[in-house]
Amino acid sequence: MVLTLPIAEVLKREIPGTHLTFCVQHDTADLVRMSPFIDDILEVKERDLTTGFQQFSRILHARQFDAAIFAYPRPRLAFAAWLAGIQIRVGTGFRWYSFLFNRRISEHRSDARFHERDYNLHLLRPFGFPETNFPNPSISISETLRIDATTLLRNVGIPENTSFVILHPGSGGSAKEWSSTNFGLLGKEILRQYPNMMCLITGSKSETELVNRVRGMIGGKAVVIPRELSLPELAAIISLARIFVSNSTGPLHIAAAVRIPLLAFYPFQRECHPHRWGPLSAVQTILMPERNEACSDCLRGNCDQHDDMERINLELALQAFDRMMGNGSERNAVGSV
Repeated sequence: MVLTLPIAEVLKREIPGTHLTFCVQHDTADLVRMSPFIDDILEVKERDLTTGFQQFSRILHARQFDAAIFAYPRPRLAFAAWLAGIQIRVGTGFRWYSFLFNRRISEHRSDARFHERDYNLHLLRPFGFPETNFPNPSISISETLRIDATTLLRNVGIPENTSFVILHPGSGGSAKEWSSTNFGLLGKEILRQYPNMMCLITGSKSETELVNRVRGMIGGKAVVIPRELSLPELAAIISLARIFVSNSTGPLHIAAAVRIPLLAFYPFQRECHPHRWGPLSAVQTILMPERNEACSDCLRGNCDQHDDMERINLELALQAFDRMMGNGSERNAVGSV
């Protein structure tokens, strides 16, 4: 979702006065509302629209949209737009239902030739916009959200104006993960080297056990927020952090969108590589296992033997963290890319 937001910025930049509605599921609607380039939100209960199809089509017809752009195409959504008589319907050219689009972009995202943001912005080709100056995702934190985030942090023991790092050890199953043991050891060493800093561990409700395990390893000034956060709350808390440390996962892209320095751990697997799914931040360090140049599987970007996240060792991560903190400390480490 975060990586679709640049569509809104480019449309607003290239066609001033455009009224832009994003169609999203309820779970992400409040996050999308934080984009300064989106005018309205249209919520659907299910991304595949298995229920409420006719009502949704009537809504589209009543709003008299000029164009529909499908960053995440689904058959019923495409059919609803066609049935509503939307004049311009942009979508992929490689699905069985692509005949419902009258502007087709023939790209296989599985080829991983471009970043997800760029694939999304390629959907604007029918409008003739120049493919330059692609913006990074951006979301705005309101003053109310920032105050509420400060209160949440204070309630778990992080006073206002205290420097803290966020460790997000899960990935929601979206990618290979640097282990919870590594995150625990990293957090413990960070707090030893930076005694004035605190550590917040975050994760989804399903990752509660993982979060508590990392917290237990770190001890001391490591804290968690004892309830699941909404996406706007999470974004606001991330915006107050010094550095966000994470595996490849959605909150990493939220951190990039609020312009917080990032330390991220990625596999070099082609489908999950940062070239395809990396965060878009001005200040970031991405660590991956080192390819074996003599291994044909490594060169194809699909090697279970060498693409092992445990090959990103702790010393390498600490060295990267020190650099991002401006320490300049140099450590001897292997496994860097």
